[in-house]
Amino acid sequence: SNDTASSDNSLGLVVVDKYFIRYGLKEIYTFLHLTFQEFLSACYIVQLNSQAQEEVILKYGSDKSLGVVWKFYCGMTQFSDEKIRNFEQLVEQTKSEVLLHLRCAHESQQDILCTHIINSYGSKIVLNSLSLNPADFTALGYVLTHSSVPATELAITSCNIGPEGLSALEKAVNPSLAMKTLR
Repeated sequence: SNDTASSDNSLGLVVVDKYFIRYGLKEIYTFLHLTFQEFLSACYIVQLNSQAQEEVILKYGSDKSLGVVWKFYCGMTQFSDEKIRNFEQLVEQTKSEVLLHLRCAHESQQDILCTHIINSYGSKIVLNSLSLNPADFTALGYVLTHSSVPATELAITSCNIGPEGLSALEKAVNPSLAMKTLR
């Protein structure tokens, strides 16, 4: 049946994966949308003990296709002294992904991660040849304003940006502007 509401083909957000039916596996269910998979992957990682989380990060941290998983992971994890090592490992595994690091720190809403990022880059944030959206600038502004150490240099070169992005950055680094906009 092509009826996705049929109980034979669907469990709500979970559906029978027709790809596996070709190979005789009829009980394989998948999610219709990748974001659900990424969110549940992060939920799985978060429930692991700290050492097991670190092992997952060491094994899969450098996989660029898991960027959203790491954002969800950072948003769900309270990075205590014991778990900060896991974030440090994630940054190490994704060395050249400064935008991912900014997004993860913003998602976490934890100042300690902002400080770690600024320190990791020697107080210099360089964004080069990227297409940046307002959410990226909000993450950048968050990291800049919540780090306990200042960034001494910010370089945004050859990036595709728009006035909305610059406005988002300005509001993130100067919250009084955001209040004026709301009025």
